[in-house]
Amino acid sequence: MIRLPPPHGHPDHAPDTADRPGGTQGPSGPVGRRAWWGYRHREGVAERMAPMSAPLPSGPRGLSRRSLLAASAAGLAFLATGCSSSSADERERVTSEQADDLGAQVAVQEAVVSAFVSAGAADPALAAEVADLGAQADEQLARLRAAAPGSSSSSGAPAGGAPAAPETRAWLRGQVATAAASHAAACVDQSGARAALLGSIAAGLAGQDGRLA
Repeated sequence: MIRLPPPHGHPDHAPDTADRPGGTQGPSGPVGRRAWWGYRHREGVAERMAPMSAPLPSGPRGLSRRSLLAASAAGLAFLATGCSSSSADERERVTSEQADDLGAQVAVQEAVVSAFVSAGAADPALAAEVADLGAQADEQLARLRAAAPGSSSSSGAPAGGAPAAPETRAWLRGQVATAAASHAAACVDQSGARAALLGSIAAGLAGQDGRLA
């Protein structure tokens, strides 16, 4: 009789005693059967655990941290731009009351320009000394008129005119200081570029007041 070699792999049943010598000491004996069933039990557990240990398939890739931060920054930038533009529009929108107040400041500045002319006529020496201040006041008036195109020009001459020297300097200084205080007070009720203009003119006239002291 020709004995065929045992098949590869592990048998599904314990081999008979006739397959291997050894009687009860071989695989079909009590010890052999316990060893064979223990091996099959471990092999079955391993087969059931194999699918559980397989790596889970990765889902669709989401936003990376860098992409999320970039999107957030872009959104914030958009909101900031929108809010800034809206705020700027609100500041530049002028009410009828603000327009009237700005027109009144044009008349105040016209009075300052007239005061320099009147003081120069009363005291020629003072006129030469403060010629640059008079030119500055005239330039400020032009800026105010440009900001309030609806305002009408007036003489704006101080009542009574400038006194003769040596009181001319003190009188002119009083006119300049009064106009500076008026512009500073009106600045509070304006907004945007108009408020900045009035504040700038008030500061400039305050500097002139210091030179005339």
